[in-house]
Amino acid sequence: MFDSHSGAYRAAGLQLKGLWREEGRPNEVFFLFEVSNMGKPKAFIAAPAAAEAGAISRVVDGQYHFIRDAGITARRRTG
Repeated sequence: MFDSHSGAYRAAGLQLKGLWREEGRPNEVFFLFEVSNMGKPKAFIAAPAAAEAGAISRVVDGQYHFIRDAGITARRRTG
C-alpha cells in the first residue's frame, strides 16, 4: 500500500529517506522523509485523502514530527 501512494507523497514534496520496522513488532513502521517546502507536506498530511489512505492501510495511530538538522556532525569515539 505504501508504494502505491509514492506519487502522492512525491507530489507533496516528500522524498523518502528511510523506512524501518520495529524489531519484534513488524506492524510498528517508521519512515523518514526529507522536505524542501514545509507547506506542501503539512497540507498533504491534513488532507482528507491522507486519512482515507491511512484507514485503507489499517493505520491505527500516527505521529508526525518536523525536525531540522542540528548542524552537528557525529564524531566517532576512539580508544
